[in-house]
Amino acid sequence: MKTIALLIMASAIGCQLGVAQVTTSKSDEVVAAARTAANADSTTNVVSSAAHEKREGAHQIPENQPQRAVVDQRQLRISFQERFRIESTDNATTMASSANGGSSYSRYRSLLTVQYVPVEELETTVKLGNEFRYYFAPTNKGFSSNEFFFDQLYAKWNLQSMVPAMVTVGRQNMVLGEGFLVADGTSLDGSRTTYFDAIRADVAVAPQHLLTLFYSFVPRMDRVLPRVHDQAQLLDDGGEGGAGVYYTGDLGTTNLQAYLLHKENYTSIDRPVRSHINAAGGRIKLPLVAGLSFTGEGAYEFGLYGNEKWTGLGGYSYVDYKTGGSGAVPSMVSLKAVYLSGDKPGTTAREGWDPMWGRTPKWNDLYYYSFTKESGVGYWTNYLSIGPSLSFAFSKEVNGIFGFYNLSAPQAPLAPKFPGGTGKNRGNLFSARIYYTLNETFTGHVVWERLQPGSFFFKDASVATWMRIELIANI
Repeated sequence: MKTIALLIMASAIGCQLGVAQVTTSKSDEVVAAARTAANADSTTNVVSSAAHEKREGAHQIPENQPQRAVVDQRQLRISFQERFRIESTDNATTMASSANGGSSYSRYRSLLTVQYVPVEELETTVKLGNEFRYYFAPTNKGFSSNEFFFDQLYAKWNLQSMVPAMVTVGRQNMVLGEGFLVADGTSLDGSRTTYFDAIRADVAVAPQHLLTLFYSFVPRMDRVLPRVHDQAQLLDDGGEGGAGVYYTGDLGTTNLQAYLLHKENYTSIDRPVRSHINAAGGRIKLPLVAGLSFTGEGAYEFGLYGNEKWTGLGGYSYVDYKTGGSGAVPSMVSLKAVYLSGDKPGTTAREGWDPMWGRTPKWNDLYYYSFTKESGVGYWTNYLSIGPSLSFAFSKEVNGIFGFYNLSAPQAPLAPKFPGGTGKNRGNLFSARIYYTLNETFTGHVVWERLQPGSFFFKDASVATWMRIELIANI
């Protein structure tokens, strides 16, 4: 187990320090867009909401890059997105069919966006949202209304007349790198929102080198902007603040990223102990031979949980081979490993990994919920995953990703009630994803995952499944 963890961390960090050769064309766009900042998109290093949703659970997320604006000077643009989902799960949070913990529901998220560029150097965006659910099971839930809220409200200034930089102030989305540690500022409302209330600066320090600095604050419940039909929606366990410095650069054909992050976890009724955690890490992506590429990321965490020393170690790496195939022939073959440290029994310190702002379904959807009783929804920690996946380009409109992963834990479970096992084997997970494009307006996907639980869980733990059908309309 330790050998595997060291291999993952060595590949993620060691290669970064020792290899420097190219950049992707996307990173060229990073610098060009940052230096000409007037036409940059409102969320500079951010994957668009639709693109991010499409890639939940997969690792094919675009590099950090400012994207070109969707509006021209003095142009007003109004757009609308409706997302429809049906989600069903059986035993994912309890691992026991006797607990009757399954659920099935439809959910509807509406987003209305207004963007305006009054002058060349300034872009403003307002996005209003609402999401409600209708439960098929359990039947005692039925219809669940929810509040209308500000999903985004920001202004972005292009400072190109003085320096090659952009400054964004207000409620904004923010995904840095693959979203390993910075992706979702509102972890407890699911994928309803992912925003940060933040100040952010993106500075092109040199050609092909971008530096991002940010400060953010997210309360336990939204008290920053008004809501209609307030439902006391929880956004975070106890409220949090944080800051970070994130570097992205290209050296030849190698893309390098490095960062230093700080997060304060405030106390509340749900979080009795105040803590803070820091993370220092980096990411590398480089081509190996024709069609073959390597990506790795690793970070070391250090801080305090109350008066206890807190450290953690985490990272992932994967190798992609693009075959050039289509139809029934895989277009890409991948092998991925993920390691997140666990809390060691019998020590006075805490060694468990903290996902910081990365509590998203980035590895898979099913286990994202399986952490609920163990450490919290999407609180990835004490986790090791190794396995292959196959990607298919069935047609121009339909793609698929199929993976099989062995899941385990660096440390045996501490809680006697749940997960209740004595071993380190979390189980085997199969994942199937189909992405489809109907036309320029309608896109969607279908996800099905199955977990055969192992010795990490109590005896006779039940097989768990997760399914989602999605359709998105962009108008």
